Amino acid sequence: HAIGGQVPDWEFSAWGSPERGRTPTTLAPESTWPDRTLTWLFFGSPVGGQAAAILYTLTATCRRLKIDPCAYLKDVFERLPLLMQNSSAPDVPTLLMPLLPDRWLAEHPESQLQLRTAEAKTKSARRRSARTRRLKARNQAQQNRS
Repeated sequence: HAIGGQVPDWEFSAWGSPERGRTPTTLAPESTWPDRTLTWLFFGSPVGGQAAAILYTLTATCRRLKIDPCAYLKDVFERLPLLMQNSSAPDVPTLLMPLLPDRWLAEHPESQLQLRTAEAKTKSARRRSARTRRLKARNQAQQNRS
C-alpha cells in the first residue's frame, strides 16, 4: 500500500511509466491512478487503518439499526472525552456501554431514520406476504398429491 508517498510497482504495470523525470517514490498516487475507486483501501499507517476500521464498523452498525450516523458520532465524540475525564472507574468497557449504538438509540429515539424504518416495514410485509403465498401453494400441492 501507499506509505510515505511510495506507490506499489503493480500500479504502473497496466498504465505505463509515470510522468517523465518522476520516480514512483516521489509521485503522488492520485496523479497517476486512473481509477480511484479503491484508494480508500490505502491508509498512511496501521494506526490509521485501525481507526478507519472502527469508524466503518460504527457507521455500518448505525446503518443496520437505522440510526443517523452523523447524530450518533457527534454525540459520542462530544461525550467520550467527558466520560473519560470525569470517571475514576478502571472498568472502561462498562463505562462505554451507554455509547454502543443500540443502547444509544434507546436514549435518542429521535435519531432513528424514519424513512428507512417505513421502507423496512413495507419490505418486511411484502416478504411475509410472499412467504405465506408460497406456503399455501406448497400445502395445496401436497394435498392434491395425497
